[in-house]
Amino acid sequence: LATRDPARAKTLADQALMLGMAAAETDAKAAGTMGQRYLDGAGVPTDAAEGVRLLIAAAEKGDRDAVKALDRRVRDGVAGFDPAELRSTFVAALAAGSSDAAGVIVSDLTGAPIYGFTRDDALVALRLQREAGDREALLRSVQLYLRGGDVAPDYDAALPLIEELVDTEGQSPEEVMRVALKLEAAGLPINLALQYLEPMFRSLGGEGADEANYQADRILAAAAQAGIPAALRLPPERSAAILAELRDAAGRGHVRSLILLGDIYYGGIWVPPTYRQAMQYYERALELEPSLIARERVAKALLQLKRSPFEEERFETLIADLAAAGSDWGQYRYGLLLISGTARAPADVAAGEELLLSLASKGFAPAVKAMIGRVKTEQDPVRMDRAIEAFSQAWKARKDFKTGRQLGEFYILADRPDDARAVLGDPMFARDPAALLMLAQMEADQQPADAEHAYQLATRGLEVAGDDRVAVELAELMLRLELPKAKAEAKARLDDMAEAGNTDAMGLIVTDYLDRLKTDPSLLQTVLDWTVTLAKAGQVAPIIELTATYLAPKADPRIAAEVLAVSEQALDFLPADTYVAVLVAQAYYNGWGTKPDAVRGNALVEAGAAAGNSDALAELGLQFFYGMGRERNSDTGIALLDSAAALGHGVARVELGRLSSSATGPSVDRVKAYSMFLDAAGQGSSAGMLEVGRLYLAGWGIGADEERGIEWLERAAALGNFDAMYQLYFHYYSKPDAKSQSLARLWLDRSVEAGVNPARLRLAVHLLATEGDKPGSNGYDDAVSLLDDAFADGYNT
Repeated sequence: LATRDPARAKTLADQALMLGMAAAETDAKAAGTMGQRYLDGAGVPTDAAEGVRLLIAAAEKGDRDAVKALDRRVRDGVAGFDPAELRSTFVAALAAGSSDAAGVIVSDLTGAPIYGFTRDDALVALRLQREAGDREALLRSVQLYLRGGDVAPDYDAALPLIEELVDTEGQSPEEVMRVALKLEAAGLPINLALQYLEPMFRSLGGEGADEANYQADRILAAAAQAGIPAALRLPPERSAAILAELRDAAGRGHVRSLILLGDIYYGGIWVPPTYRQAMQYYERALELEPSLIARERVAKALLQLKRSPFEEERFETLIADLAAAGSDWGQYRYGLLLISGTARAPADVAAGEELLLSLASKGFAPAVKAMIGRVKTEQDPVRMDRAIEAFSQAWKARKDFKTGRQLGEFYILADRPDDARAVLGDPMFARDPAALLMLAQMEADQQPADAEHAYQLATRGLEVAGDDRVAVELAELMLRLELPKAKAEAKARLDDMAEAGNTDAMGLIVTDYLDRLKTDPSLLQTVLDWTVTLAKAGQVAPIIELTATYLAPKADPRIAAEVLAVSEQALDFLPADTYVAVLVAQAYYNGWGTKPDAVRGNALVEAGAAAGNSDALAELGLQFFYGMGRERNSDTGIALLDSAAALGHGVARVELGRLSSSATGPSVDRVKAYSMFLDAAGQGSSAGMLEVGRLYLAGWGIGADEERGIEWLERAAALGNFDAMYQLYFHYYSKPDAKSQSLARLWLDRSVEAGVNPARLRLAVHLLATEGDKPGSNGYDDAVSLLDDAFADGYNT
């Protein structure tokens, strides 16, 4: 038409333009089209301002072409398209139901930010995408909830979406692997990774599926290292199968399986920690693939193993190479080497700290902790301020959880509670149990303590905490508060966690259960189960306390029998040098909880001594020296006691001292006697203190020194040593002056209060002589009471 009748064509074009302009005022599609025409000068004079106005109007009504056009021009850097000004346009488009606007918002928040959308904007956008059946939106939603951004991670919101994603029915293996890896990268906590991701990877595993097997085994190992019972207490055949699976993959050249094998032996996961074995796996991985990770692992193993100058030099070379290659860990270790100095280079503290501060400003946790330790120890205000500046930079650059926690922790250590509250009180920490724990601790530790506020913060922390170490620490803090409601809530939570298998909770409350067991036998089975579980987890103190309490004279025979049974069970997995074996041996010798069985007792003591247990060595030495249940061999006995003493055994040292100071031993050796007694006293042995005091009073082997002798005896008495109390009585009784006689009566009374039967007899005789020996007199009645107590205690002299 333009060719045949140009005038007619122009008239129609003008009419179309007028109609289009009219439509643009009410129709989003028409507005978008007109906006494009104004920007491109297509049939109309170019008018950028009018074009932008119309595109914005169209986009705000949800027009997809207008949304795409605006976003394209922003990303191309076209003048006049300010991302900050257009942010509200995309939010309006999202409200109008635009899936394209949702995509722009999510991409901006999860990728390189241009517009500066908020987390709430993205959540609305993702909900819109999910409702449209977009599976990728599920994954992005989970990533956003877990990452937290400028607020706390919201696990409650993430879990239903995770459960949808882990439903892999109909999904290809490649898609299952992709989603699992994305979830892993999003920072899923290890307990949730064990629950959801390990089965996903395992579903793809099997013979030869090295990467899937590795990913599943890695999560199990990490969960075990974190102390999660389900992973920590794998049946031996299961952990053996995992190790075999990884070794098979390693044999096929799967480098990450080699590194994981090294990590398992390095960390003592399911196996005893063996750094040499770990080193061998790391070295093989390095041969196959000289990556930063493999080099870092070799350096970490060398850090534990380096003994020779060659190993030291290799370690330093590796660290320097890692630092030059950009490894944060390498730079961190290099900074520490600069601070400490090496055999080849003197210390350069300033350069080392500068490197640590640089890493700290990026939020590298080990560097932050190292600098916290240094400035806290040395209390240098200038360096403290520099460290604060570095941590604050990290916080501004990446206002995330980890950096904020570290900065808050540093402020606490630097005695700047107000600054710590300002950081940890940020809304992003409102649902973070670790931050709430730090805030609660500040309130509980300040003077005067604000127990109510600490309780409120700890309660909020427990509400959002899982059943992990942080929850236990929160409950432990509440137990310290002088608030009955706090103690009651803490005990209830700890009981629940312990019943669920949390060993940290068990360890915290098992002592209370052991005390309550004395009056409440119904707790026995719980105590037995917990002590065995704790022993398997490496916490042996509870089972030692249980065994020492009930494998003893006068203990309830029924309870003793059950304690003996679980103690024997524990010996199957406890180290050969465990003290539990010695306590069990004593039970067999004395018939506590069982019939006397010297053969079993001897076997346990001999095995413990062979493993280097100082208690077993001391027991076996006494048996040989005195012929207790064995043919007497004084030389063997002394040698065994010497071995126990060399390991710091107080009883062995005291016994050797006594043997060296009397004709009972092989020879009188005053120097050895004093040395042994003093060593035992120095490690807190009240028996050693008693003997040192006696030596000073007698001037035997050393110069007589009454003042020092009394001082040592009083130290022993303060620790409850009955013999020391009675010795002090005799010392003062031998002096005729009134003050000494008064002190003699004081120590005689204390000896009686401590249950020393000879002291009871002496006081009874004294009372009869001084306060009346006729029935009905004070002296007579008190004396009879003392003698009755002594007789009831088996004293028949």
